[in-house]
Amino acid sequence: MPVIKMGMTRTWKGRPGYTLKEVIGDWSRVANVELEWLSPYDYPINSAFNFDGTYEEAVRNLLAQYARETPRPRGRLYPNLPQGPSILLVN
Repeated sequence: MPVIKMGMTRTWKGRPGYTLKEVIGDWSRVANVELEWLSPYDYPINSAFNFDGTYEEAVRNLLAQYARETPRPRGRLYPNLPQGPSILLVN
């Protein structure tokens, strides 16, 4: 996958058979964001989806789909540009 700038828009996709960690990991590689998955839990992707927008918007929308899960996955994006890659912490 080609790397994009984090603020650029595109279509972000997820498919059943993958997990939340895998999908966000793939998106993070494309957006040149380091993913730190601190949660001991992972969550299945149960239905196909597409989000149009920036990486940050897509991650926010995807995590919102798991708002009723216990424990709820939460993400925090630490922009670190231009010095280095941004970091997304999920716990």
